[in-house]
Amino acid sequence: LITSLVSGQWWVGRVVIMMGILVTMLCLIQTRLGTLRAGSVFPVDRLADLYWNTSNPIFRIDNTDHIIDVNYGSLPHQYQQINIYCPYYQRNIRREDVEHHLIYNVGKEEFDTCRIRTAQPRIVAYCTQPYEQKIFTLSFRSFSPMPNTMEFHPGQDYYFISTASPGDIHRTVGGYCTRNHMKILFKVLDTETY
Repeated sequence: LITSLVSGQWWVGRVVIMMGILVTMLCLIQTRLGTLRAGSVFPVDRLADLYWNTSNPIFRIDNTDHIIDVNYGSLPHQYQQINIYCPYYQRNIRREDVEHHLIYNVGKEEFDTCRIRTAQPRIVAYCTQPYEQKIFTLSFRSFSPMPNTMEFHPGQDYYFISTASPGDIHRTVGGYCTRNHMKILFKVLDTETY
Protein backbone atom coordinates (compact mmCIF):
# COMPACT_ATOMS: atom_id res chain seq x y z
CA LEU A 1 0.00 0.00 0.00
CA ILE A 2 2.82 2.40 0.87
CA THR A 3 4.59 1.54 -2.37
CA SER A 4 1.38 2.30 -4.25
CA LEU A 5 1.05 5.66 -2.62
CA VAL A 6 4.65 6.54 -3.36
CA SER A 7 4.44 5.59 -7.00
CA GLY A 8 1.31 7.69 -7.49
CA GLN A 9 -1.08 4.73 -7.76
CA TRP A 10 -2.96 5.35 -4.50
CA TRP A 11 -6.22 4.08 -6.03
CA VAL A 12 -4.92 0.47 -6.15
CA GLY A 13 -4.76 0.41 -2.34
CA ARG A 14 -8.30 1.71 -2.07
CA VAL A 15 -9.55 -0.95 -4.48
CA VAL A 16 -7.95 -3.69 -2.36
CA ILE A 17 -9.54 -2.30 0.79
CA MET A 18 -12.97 -1.99 -0.91
CA MET A 19 -12.73 -5.59 -2.20
CA GLY A 20 -12.01 -6.78 1.35
CA ILE A 21 -15.04 -4.90 2.67
CA LEU A 22 -17.22 -6.31 -0.15
CA VAL A 23 -16.13 -9.91 0.55
CA THR A 24 -16.84 -9.43 4.27
CA MET A 25 -20.32 -8.04 3.50
CA LEU A 26 -21.11 -10.95 1.16
CA CYS A 27 -20.09 -13.44 3.85
CA LEU A 28 -22.35 -11.71 6.38
CA ILE A 29 -25.27 -11.71 3.94
CA GLN A 30 -24.78 -15.39 3.17
CA THR A 31 -24.69 -16.21 6.90
CA ARG A 32 -27.85 -14.17 7.51
CA LEU A 33 -29.69 -15.92 4.65
CA GLY A 34 -28.70 -19.25 6.12
CA THR A 35 -30.34 -18.37 9.44
CA LEU A 36 -33.48 -17.19 7.63
CA ARG A 37 -33.73 -20.50 5.81
CA ALA A 38 -33.18 -22.39 9.02
CA GLY A 39 -36.26 -20.67 10.43
CA SER A 40 -34.66 -18.95 13.39
CA VAL A 41 -35.92 -15.52 12.39
CA PHE A 42 -39.41 -16.43 11.09
CA PRO A 43 -40.25 -19.66 12.92
CA VAL A 44 -42.83 -21.89 11.29
CA ASP A 45 -44.66 -24.35 13.48
CA ARG A 46 -45.90 -27.34 11.50
CA LEU A 47 -49.20 -28.96 12.35
CA ALA A 48 -49.58 -32.70 11.84
CA ASP A 49 -49.97 -33.64 8.17
CA LEU A 50 -53.52 -34.06 6.90
CA TYR A 51 -54.06 -36.98 4.51
CA TRP A 52 -57.15 -36.10 2.48
CA ASN A 53 -58.54 -39.56 1.74
CA THR A 54 -61.48 -41.62 2.92
CA SER A 55 -59.31 -43.98 4.97
CA ASN A 56 -58.11 -41.19 7.30
CA PRO A 57 -59.75 -41.72 10.73
CA ILE A 58 -60.34 -37.99 11.13
CA PHE A 59 -63.07 -38.33 8.49
CA ARG A 60 -64.83 -41.28 10.12
CA ILE A 61 -68.53 -40.65 10.62
CA ASP A 62 -68.30 -41.47 14.35
CA ASN A 63 -65.55 -38.87 14.76
CA THR A 64 -67.51 -35.68 15.37
CA ASP A 65 -64.41 -33.62 16.04
CA HIS A 66 -63.29 -32.45 12.62
CA ILE A 67 -61.66 -29.38 14.11
CA ILE A 68 -58.00 -28.45 13.87
CA ASP A 69 -56.93 -25.64 16.19
CA VAL A 70 -54.45 -23.15 14.78
CA ASN A 71 -52.43 -20.86 17.04
CA TYR A 72 -50.67 -17.72 16.03
CA GLY A 73 -47.21 -17.35 17.47
CA SER A 74 -46.23 -14.74 19.99
CA LEU A 75 -44.00 -12.99 17.44
CA PRO A 76 -45.45 -10.97 14.54
CA HIS A 77 -44.01 -13.25 11.84
CA GLN A 78 -44.61 -16.58 13.57
CA TYR A 79 -47.23 -18.81 11.99
CA GLN A 80 -48.30 -22.42 11.58
CA GLN A 81 -48.48 -24.53 8.44
CA ILE A 82 -50.18 -27.74 7.51
CA ASN A 83 -49.48 -30.06 4.60
CA ILE A 84 -52.52 -31.56 2.91
CA TYR A 85 -51.62 -34.80 1.13
CA CYS A 86 -53.81 -35.87 -1.77
CA PRO A 87 -54.65 -39.56 -2.22
CA TYR A 88 -51.74 -41.38 -3.85
CA TYR A 89 -51.84 -44.77 -5.54
CA GLN A 90 -49.45 -47.12 -7.28
CA ARG A 91 -49.96 -47.34 -11.04
CA ASN A 92 -51.28 -50.91 -10.81
CA ILE A 93 -54.47 -49.69 -9.04
CA ARG A 94 -57.38 -49.32 -11.47
CA ARG A 95 -58.55 -45.78 -12.22
CA GLU A 96 -62.09 -46.67 -11.02
CA ASP A 97 -60.68 -47.54 -7.58
CA VAL A 98 -58.85 -44.27 -6.86
CA GLU A 99 -60.13 -41.13 -5.17
CA HIS A 100 -60.17 -37.70 -6.80
CA HIS A 101 -60.99 -34.56 -4.83
CA LEU A 102 -61.41 -30.85 -5.22
CA ILE A 103 -61.03 -29.32 -1.78
CA TYR A 104 -63.14 -26.21 -1.37
CA ASN A 105 -62.97 -23.37 1.14
CA VAL A 106 -66.63 -22.72 1.98
CA GLY A 107 -68.89 -20.94 4.44
CA LYS A 108 -70.44 -22.52 7.52
CA GLU A 109 -73.78 -23.27 5.85
CA GLU A 110 -72.08 -25.01 2.92
CA PHE A 111 -69.95 -26.95 5.40
CA ASP A 112 -72.99 -28.07 7.41
CA THR A 113 -75.08 -29.05 4.36
CA CYS A 114 -72.26 -30.41 2.12
CA ARG A 115 -73.65 -28.21 -0.65
CA ILE A 116 -71.62 -25.63 -2.57
CA ARG A 117 -73.85 -22.64 -3.25
CA THR A 118 -71.49 -20.11 -4.79
CA ALA A 119 -71.11 -19.93 -8.57
CA GLN A 120 -67.29 -19.80 -8.41
CA PRO A 121 -66.20 -21.52 -5.21
CA ARG A 122 -62.67 -21.16 -3.92
CA ILE A 123 -60.71 -24.32 -4.63
CA VAL A 124 -57.87 -24.86 -2.15
CA ALA A 125 -56.42 -28.06 -3.60
CA TYR A 126 -56.74 -30.09 -6.78
CA CYS A 127 -56.31 -33.77 -5.96
CA THR A 128 -56.77 -34.87 -9.55
CA GLN A 129 -53.61 -36.85 -10.27
CA PRO A 130 -53.78 -39.94 -8.04
CA TYR A 131 -50.64 -41.55 -9.45
CA GLU A 132 -48.47 -38.58 -8.49
CA GLN A 133 -47.73 -37.42 -4.96
CA LYS A 134 -49.37 -34.05 -4.43
CA ILE A 135 -48.95 -31.93 -1.33
CA PHE A 136 -50.62 -28.59 -0.71
CA THR A 137 -49.31 -26.41 2.10
CA LEU A 138 -51.50 -23.94 3.94
CA SER A 139 -49.74 -21.15 5.84
CA PHE A 140 -51.92 -19.72 8.59
CA ARG A 141 -51.02 -16.05 8.64
CA SER A 142 -53.06 -12.89 8.41
CA PHE A 143 -51.05 -11.49 5.51
CA SER A 144 -49.86 -13.53 2.57
CA PRO A 145 -46.90 -12.33 0.51
CA MET A 146 -48.34 -14.12 -2.53
CA PRO A 147 -51.33 -12.69 -4.40
CA ASN A 148 -54.61 -14.66 -4.50
CA THR A 149 -53.68 -16.95 -1.62
CA MET A 150 -55.72 -17.39 1.50
CA GLU A 151 -55.22 -15.24 4.54
CA PHE A 152 -56.23 -16.52 7.96
CA HIS A 153 -57.26 -14.10 10.69
CA PRO A 154 -57.30 -14.70 14.46
CA GLY A 155 -60.70 -15.55 15.88
CA GLN A 156 -62.06 -16.78 12.52
CA ASP A 157 -63.14 -20.24 11.38
CA TYR A 158 -62.25 -21.68 7.96
CA TYR A 159 -64.23 -24.55 6.47
CA PHE A 160 -62.98 -27.07 3.91
CA ILE A 161 -65.00 -29.79 2.17
CA SER A 162 -64.83 -32.18 -0.74
CA THR A 163 -68.13 -32.90 -2.53
CA ALA A 164 -66.67 -35.00 -5.34
CA SER A 165 -67.87 -38.53 -5.80
CA PRO A 166 -66.45 -41.49 -7.72
CA GLY A 167 -66.73 -40.59 -11.39
CA ASP A 168 -67.77 -36.95 -10.75
CA ILE A 169 -65.03 -34.72 -9.37
CA HIS A 170 -67.02 -31.53 -10.07
CA ARG A 171 -70.07 -32.60 -8.09
CA THR A 172 -71.14 -29.76 -5.75
CA VAL A 173 -73.67 -31.55 -3.53
CA GLY A 174 -73.09 -34.43 -1.13
CA GLY A 175 -70.46 -36.78 -2.48
CA TYR A 176 -67.55 -37.60 -0.18
CA CYS A 177 -68.63 -34.80 2.15
CA THR A 178 -71.91 -36.56 2.95
CA ARG A 179 -70.92 -40.20 2.47
CA ASN A 180 -67.45 -40.08 4.10
CA HIS A 181 -67.72 -36.92 6.20
CA MET A 182 -64.80 -35.32 4.33
CA LYS A 183 -64.78 -31.91 5.87
CA ILE A 184 -62.46 -30.05 8.21
CA LEU A 185 -62.80 -26.89 10.27
CA PHE A 186 -59.66 -24.87 10.92
CA LYS A 187 -60.29 -22.77 14.00
CA VAL A 188 -57.77 -19.93 14.15
CA LEU A 189 -57.57 -19.04 17.80
CA ASP A 190 -57.77 -15.41 18.78
CA THR A 191 -54.40 -14.14 19.98
CA GLU A 192 -56.14 -12.43 22.91
CA THR A 193 -57.60 -15.68 24.29
CA TYR A 194 -54.47 -17.80 24.69
